[in-house]
Amino acid sequence: MKRLLILIPLLLVGRENPFVLPNASSSSVASRSSFASVVSVASQEAQQSSVASKQKKIVYPFVTLVFKKNGVVILTKNRVQRIFVLDKPLKLVIDISSKKSFSSRRADIDFANFTKLTIGSHKHYYRIAIGLQQMCKAKLTKKKPFGYFVSCEPSSKP
Repeated sequence: MKRLLILIPLLLVGRENPFVLPNASSSSVASRSSFASVVSVASQEAQQSSVASKQKKIVYPFVTLVFKKNGVVILTKNRVQRIFVLDKPLKLVIDISSKKSFSSRRADIDFANFTKLTIGSHKHYYRIAIGLQQMCKAKLTKKKPFGYFVSCEPSSKP
């Protein structure tokens, strides 16, 4: 009797829904729908790979950076304070207002004109420094509803 009491809960837990009997038609429908979802996922991945060759995306909890061939899209709810280009070392620097404190983060980009990314917090803002392969002229454009586009056109002077 004790063995039976131990065996019944194990059998009930082993099934997905112990109170519904399996039906042959429901399993065939489930297999068809899972195949359709696999096909749709495969087509979405193919579309994303073609887009991924044209851009690179880096996501942090407070900012998302999308690197494109001609610039960077910055998606954030905070305000950009200033933007400038350093010539030694060659970097695009973007200061964004925020009072959040976090440790510095680094990433290798190696996409178009961009090489490395460094994000670090300061007292009233955080700074995004993007390494460049060649000098560029930076221009800031606001995007709606929130975000910015920094175009980086090649030039001999910043």
